[in-house]
Amino acid sequence: MAGFLTSIDSSIYLQVAFFVIFLLIYYYYEKRLPTFRLLSLTLVRLVILALVFSYFFLTWSSAVNPSLRTASVFGMSIVNLYLLWQIILTRAELPFRLAMQGAFREADQTEALPKIIHTGKRYYYLRHFWQALFSGSFSRHFLHGLAADRLRQDLKSILHQKGIDKDLITWETLTTFLKNKIMADATLPPEFKDLMTGTMADFFGHPWIGEQINQFLAQIMDSPEDFFTGEWQNLLKSVSHES
Repeated sequence: MAGFLTSIDSSIYLQVAFFVIFLLIYYYYEKRLPTFRLLSLTLVRLVILALVFSYFFLTWSSAVNPSLRTASVFGMSIVNLYLLWQIILTRAELPFRLAMQGAFREADQTEALPKIIHTGKRYYYLRHFWQALFSGSFSRHFLHGLAADRLRQDLKSILHQKGIDKDLITWETLTTFLKNKIMADATLPPEFKDLMTGTMADFFGHPWIGEQINQFLAQIMDSPEDFFTGEWQNLLKSVSHES
């Protein structure tokens, strides 16, 4: 691969053409993003890429040493490959951001959330692929955890922009899950189902209980170590005593 990239010294202007084309495509997709991702940040990134590419091009045009000219061609190729990867990421991000923006405008809201989740997972899987690959723990579960966490934060952010401050995992979500599991379990007798649904309605329906559960769920998501530090310390002590 490196030999191919560095063997096009006679076609150096092809690298320049690729750079200009990639730069325009990248700017086009960036501009189509609903937020246009902080115009100043995008322009700074483009200027830095242009300066780096110009440095390699000027080095190639002025260098007499063949090794320096070859290194310059290789450097321009790396810049183009980086720019191409940014285009791929931005192209994957675009449908996700558009789905997020249009979630509150669609007539059928049942289709909005699955579309957000599908496009969001695809984008974050791609965005964190290299991070997962070089983390030493590359797996689908690792990528899924990263994508799920970012999706939760993005959904909370878009709700906050609409004036809705609400956690996505609440006691309402918990009770709905339990009720659905109970009703779907064919091995449970109907009397037990009626008893448990009534008990949950009485227990979870109390405002104080709901407030405490919501507080617990929020803290367990943000700082789980606050709950488990004592338990972990006892576990470590028991292991140390056994050893």
